[in-house]
Amino acid sequence: MPRWNPPDTAERNRDLSLRYRRTVADSELQVWVDQDLCTGDGLCVQYAPEVFEFDVDGLAYVKGEDGELQLAKGAQVEVPPRLRLEILDAAKECPGECIHVRRADGPPEPMDEDERDALRAGIAAGAA
Repeated sequence: MPRWNPPDTAERNRDLSLRYRRTVADSELQVWVDQDLCTGDGLCVQYAPEVFEFDVDGLAYVKGEDGELQLAKGAQVEVPPRLRLEILDAAKECPGECIHVRRADGPPEPMDEDERDALRAGIAAGAA
């Protein structure tokens, strides 16, 4: 009788991890700015001027699809798929740590830095 050999656990985990990263990398994202933390440095506007803009108060806000600033506290907008890497980079580099990103189908809390880095790696791998 042939002996049954279980699949290599490391290989199976690698496959699951890759499938998970691809699924997450394809997720729609939402972004918002916490103006209480915004330093007005402007890196976000440099990274993604289609999504971020300064208002007259010198703070960054997100823009809706129509290009209008969303001035309501905690206003969230969908991230255009072509700008996901720029938005994640803006969140990572923001000196005020005021840019928050979340998966549209995920929990309401923003992703932490490790989640953003993993998502960025998945998106970059898919783009390669």
